[in-house]
Amino acid sequence: MRDPRLSSEPVYQGRVITLRKDVYQNPEGKPYTRFVLEHDPAVVIVPVLDDGRVVLVHQYRHSVGKYLYEFPAGLIDLNEDPEVAAHRELAEETGYRAASMRRLTGGFPAPGFCDEYLHFYLAEGLTLGSQNLDEDEVLEPLAVSFAELGTWISEGKVEDIKTMMIYLYLCRFGQDYGLRL
Repeated sequence: MRDPRLSSEPVYQGRVITLRKDVYQNPEGKPYTRFVLEHDPAVVIVPVLDDGRVVLVHQYRHSVGKYLYEFPAGLIDLNEDPEVAAHRELAEETGYRAASMRRLTGGFPAPGFCDEYLHFYLAEGLTLGSQNLDEDEVLEPLAVSFAELGTWISEGKVEDIKTMMIYLYLCRFGQDYGLRL
């Protein structure tokens, strides 16, 4: 199939996002407009401690005006390998360094309006160091059992969709990675 886009122009360009206005043509030849949020790709890390607990961060999210429980995550720098970004973000947000970082899966969290792509990684062999938070990050790492995370999700305590999604993914495929969750 060909790209039915007739035109594309940036409407707003910020540090992390660009808002783009695209004009498309439907099969009958009628034009219609869509706005697309361009967002750099990101990594999401599932840090697993030797005792089987997972490390979450309790992070303030300005867009929703509250703290959320979520797996550590962050943007991939320009031309940076996603695995390198996963190691960097894990250390920055939690202080943990991983001996092993394995790719789990990836995908688009909101393709109806945004082109962001998330790369999911499993971090194991963790050793604790110090955090190195960005100046705008307000977060605290905490370790919970996988079962407790499931309870938090079912009770609505976890509202971050990427954390819910990778939890469900690991419920189904965790054994394939040697995890006993």
